[in-house]
Amino acid sequence: MIKVYGRTTSINVQKVMWCCAEVDLEVERIDVGGEFGGTRDPAFVAKNPNATVPVLQDGGPTVWESNSIVHYLAEAYGRAPFFPADARRRALASQWMDWSLGVLNPVMRPVYVGMVQSPEQQRERVPLRRPFEIHPAAVKGAFRIANELWGRLDAHLADRRYVTGADFVFGDLAPGAWYHRWTKVPGDKPPHPNLAAWYARLRERPGYLRNVVEGPL
Repeated sequence: MIKVYGRTTSINVQKVMWCCAEVDLEVERIDVGGEFGGTRDPAFVAKNPNATVPVLQDGGPTVWESNSIVHYLAEAYGRAPFFPADARRRALASQWMDWSLGVLNPVMRPVYVGMVQSPEQQRERVPLRRPFEIHPAAVKGAFRIANELWGRLDAHLADRRYVTGADFVFGDLAPGAWYHRWTKVPGDKPPHPNLAAWYARLRERPGYLRNVVEGPL
């Protein structure tokens, strides 16, 4: 059976498990990382030299990096329109995966850790005691930028149901996973009606509900 190594509290694991649901793929998920540890064990490092989750094992060599896993699963087990037949539309889906990783993730990570995961009494301390240090001023700056970034996606969705158009595609997974966490972030957030409508459509998908919305934060 195909195996996914990673804890359910990881947004990247949630994204991969959501993808598995979308392509009707039965997998065995194995708790690794966080409170479960194991990422530094030699056997795991042999699977992923970066010692991070998730890791996918499907017969041959393992696949790591969540976006790469999603792309592999969508191509190997999905079908159009989820994995578009047209190369240009696949590229458009991939660009939103890349945007989520390279542009959105560096901003959302400090926002989410600093404003949701950290105990309230620690949020004004310098630094927050995490595996990485986050200055409260940096959190505020990241929150401002996050509002701008979500505004860009909101504008993009003004005449689209999903990130590439009328159909739900694998490119919706990465921003969709992050947007659920954005809804949990407190603060002054401008209305984004197109994002709200997109989020409502995503919530109609059982895999999104089970693995992301109802998953642990």
